[in-house]
Parts: sequence; structure tokens; C-alpha cells
Amino acid sequence: MQFFKMHNIGNDYIFTFERLFKSEIIKLCDRNFGIGGDGVVYIYNNGKEYGYEIYNKDGSRADFCGSVTLALGLYIYKKNGNNNFQIQTDCGKKQIEVKNFNGRIRVSMTVGSVKFPLPKENFNKKVEFDLKYKRIKTRMSVVDIGNRHLVIQGIYNEQVRSEIVTLIENSSEFNGGINIEFVARQSSSLARVIVYERGSGKTLCCTSGGCAVFGLLYNLGHFTNSAELIFDGVKLAFEMVKGKITVHSYPQFVFFGNRCDL
Repeated sequence: MQFFKMHNIGNDYIFTFERLFKSEIIKLCDRNFGIGGDGVVYIYNNGKEYGYEIYNKDGSRADFCGSVTLALGLYIYKKNGNNNFQIQTDCGKKQIEVKNFNGRIRVSMTVGSVKFPLPKENFNKKVEFDLKYKRIKTRMSVVDIGNRHLVIQGIYNEQVRSEIVTLIENSSEFNGGINIEFVARQSSSLARVIVYERGSGKTLCCTSGGCAVFGLLYNLGHFTNSAELIFDGVKLAFEMVKGKITVHSYPQFVFFGNRCDL
């Protein structure tokens, strides 16, 4: 099996043109006994444009991944020289623009508009989490950016976050799982984010999660139309243009390889 590995500020994926079984995906994503990654991406080309299917490291299917779309955008640019094109995802086509920006190759993606699928009274709603040693009061919102995210206000320590994530994962309200972002706003254009992705656990970054956070804080009036989010010390830049979110980043290749002992 031929593959290449790419990452977007640490959110790393294995890309291949071959379909794999669930057991193979799990093995490949193992960071000790496999290649290591947050998931596996099957790439296809229908003759007009590229598209992909994405699988989490537990083998489950995901609808959309911003980091994968940005990384695949860089791959297409390197392969064909195109700098303005679309990529097909399970959540529709995403517009990609590639530029040489200050001597680095910057990939930009227009994600689209943000949606809040729950009733209005549940938007930015107050909640309490009864944890092992304390009770946490906070606010949370479900945000749809092509895939669903639960944005929780507050960073907290790792133990508290883990307990909250477990409660949410075991809740019938979120049957089937949901991506979770903990956020702490620092200014009208900067916030810190910690991510727990459905099917992959804690990751260094989630670009679609960043879009969900940016879209929420913008709609709450906490952000201007341009802001940055910090994921484990690395920043992603976001803009709101005519009601649609655009994200700018610098995805990178890690290596190319062959895996023959699946």
C-alpha cells in the first residue's frame, strides 16, 4: 500500500488511494505499531475534481475534516499547479485557494456558514456538570459546520476535561458521539482551544472545530470578523466574509512510504 502522511499544525493523517478495512485503519493509526495518525483518508478523483472519505483512528467514518481538506489542497497544488479549485467532501464542495504568502505556501479554505441546530433556548445554554470532586457551571453550544461540534466555555484542567468528555460521550443526548472543544477567549481576536475529536480522542488541532468556535464567538459578539485560535501553542487564522468562514493555514507533508505487512 502506497501512502503519504500530512499534518495541519499537528493534526496528522495518512492519505492513500486504496480502500482499507476497519482493522487495517486501526492498525495504521497506532503510533507504536503502525504509521501513526489521527485518521486515514481515502482519496478519489472523479475526473473533474478530487474528493475524499475520512476515517477516524477507531475506524469510524467522519463526515468532514478541515485539516484534511487543507492538506489535500496542498497535495493537489503540488501535483497539478492549480491554485484555485474545489474539493468534494461528504458535506459538499469546499473552495480552496493556494498562495505564496511571505515565502510560505498558504492554503485557504472557504468552509461556509455556521449553523446552530438546537432550539434557540439551547444556544449558549447554561449547564452544570456533576464531577467526581466538584461541580462545574459553564455554557455550551452545539455548532454545525458540516460536522457537529459541542463548544464548552472554559479550559479547565485535564482531569476535569476528561470527566466532562466521558459524561458527554455516555449521554443519550449525543448518541453517536460529537466533537468537543473547550475554549477560553482572551480578546476580541484571540482564544485558546483544546480539542477532543469523536473517534480519535484528544488531538493537537481540529480545523473544523476551530471554525465552530470562531463562528460561535462571532455570533455571540465576542469576536470581530477576523481572529486567531491557539491550539497547543500553534495558531490558526479565521475570517468571516459575507457570512462564510474562511480559514488560513500552512499544512505540511511528513513523508511518503509503502506499507506491505497489513
